[in-house]
Amino acid sequence: MFTDVLKSGNIDEIRSFPKADLHNHFVLGGSREYIFEKTGYDISPIFEPLKSMSEMDAWSARYIGNRFNSSEGRKLLIEATFAQAKRDGVKVLEIGEDVWGLGEFFRGDIEELISSFQEANDRIAPEIELRLQIGMSRHCPIDYLEDCLSHFWGHKEFYSIDLYGDEMAQPIENFIPIYEKAAENGLVLKAHVGEWGTAQDIVTAVNALHLDEVQHGIAAVQDEDVMDFLVENNIRLNITPSSNVLLGRVADMAQHPIAQLYRRGVDVTVNSDDVLIFDSDVSKEYLRLYESGCLTAEELDDIRQKGLRRKEKTMRIDDYIELYKNGGYIKEMRKHVGHAPIMTCSCGVIIENDNGEILLQKRQDNGCWAIIGGAMEMGETFEEAVKRETMEEAGLSLGKLEVFQLCSGRDCIIEYPNGDICFGPGIVFFTREFEGEIVNNPEEVMEHRFFKKSEIPDNLNKYDKDIILEWAGRK
Repeated sequence: MFTDVLKSGNIDEIRSFPKADLHNHFVLGGSREYIFEKTGYDISPIFEPLKSMSEMDAWSARYIGNRFNSSEGRKLLIEATFAQAKRDGVKVLEIGEDVWGLGEFFRGDIEELISSFQEANDRIAPEIELRLQIGMSRHCPIDYLEDCLSHFWGHKEFYSIDLYGDEMAQPIENFIPIYEKAAENGLVLKAHVGEWGTAQDIVTAVNALHLDEVQHGIAAVQDEDVMDFLVENNIRLNITPSSNVLLGRVADMAQHPIAQLYRRGVDVTVNSDDVLIFDSDVSKEYLRLYESGCLTAEELDDIRQKGLRRKEKTMRIDDYIELYKNGGYIKEMRKHVGHAPIMTCSCGVIIENDNGEILLQKRQDNGCWAIIGGAMEMGETFEEAVKRETMEEAGLSLGKLEVFQLCSGRDCIIEYPNGDICFGPGIVFFTREFEGEIVNNPEEVMEHRFFKKSEIPDNLNKYDKDIILEWAGRK
């Protein structure tokens, strides 16, 4: 058991147990042995707390410098990170490139960037789940970041986005548009906050950027209300203990706030941060936390196991809108209720041409003639919904719409041929403004045809019949 090997202090046995590393900066996150083998560079970590950030800059200049500032050098560091994670028993690894690195090291080719991580993953440690992250610095102007990010959006290979650098570099609110776009792209939203800042800074960042997870966040321990806020909002803190101690943010490992946060109910994980500088293999972090008396073996095992589980992304309105596009809401509800009645909002349109004829469609499901229409998707207006339905089913763009009829009551209870039942009150519009060439969506429509008022077919869809006849003046 993991608890037994922790108590034994056997680092090799600790490494044999699966664990996650969700806070790793790959440039400094790799195996020093791998780098030495490939380059001959001997990179030594620090062992005493730094007195200033200038000391960290001096370490970086001495051991890193410009040695890896090439495409080949960057890819070597990626490989070293997978080699380190493999040796350490990491099964879930969240790493990624800073947005500026795309042009600097990958010739602006986003596919090359993605494949560099994936290929190293497959070749060196295929057993590791790679969660590819988009990284960006607080020090960069927002318009510069937005330009860089335009190459990343839409690529489903990315799992999360993270913001790092000096917490005071610029107001967190400046990044709201970027995080809104990241949410639209389905990314897990993360940011470094509450390492150098205050507990309240964490709340501000979570609320402004709608964060799912916080990198560090140890300042939350200063305020019980903030700890409770993190619990209530299911915000995970990805903590790096040795980094916090060696940067002087925590006095020593025994007093690390991870214990108080965990015992308060906050979701915390143990991670490496920068292995090359802090000698912070995840397995060593667990052992240090145990040997210092900060956390018990049982508590650390619970943290380890929770870190391996994929945290459910906190769903917000925009997430649901994206999830339920293209009829997804009704499909999802049907998974839970089967054919039982559900409520929807519907819309339809009477399209009349210059000859005073109505456009009807012959439905695939029942062979009857009906007006164009359907159910609204989450977040749509009625006008948006009917225009979308018309484009999807007939290939036509609609212009100005007028309300023809409001529909409600028992007549709006619809039973479909497959047995589904729904109550779909809604609006029917009227328009003479349309453009395009009529096409038939074969999944829903057999045919479209214009009919004169005197030639309305008999086999009308029963839910549209009264609407069509009212237009024709027969009702």
